[in-house]
Amino acid sequence: PPSSLQAFLEDAAGLGRAGKLTRHGLPTSLDALLQAAVMAHHYRDMVVLGFPPLPPARVQRVVIPALARLGERRGHRAGRFAEADAAA
Repeated sequence: PPSSLQAFLEDAAGLGRAGKLTRHGLPTSLDALLQAAVMAHHYRDMVVLGFPPLPPARVQRVVIPALARLGERRGHRAGRFAEADAAA
């Protein structure tokens, strides 16, 4: 849905501006990986990492939710990465 796409793009841009992602979209640290996992899990209906998917999509379906839970325990929330960037 367009509203989800806009929120996803704003989150991705926020992580990029905050230096959490490389220009190729790879996380720059463990904390950035957890933030990216939270975002990927939240927008899972339209996000598959990599083309071709690396790791394979079935591995992502197992690993990303686990990393996202850990990221959420650390306080990361999808929909707030652009806000955090603006506050910094």
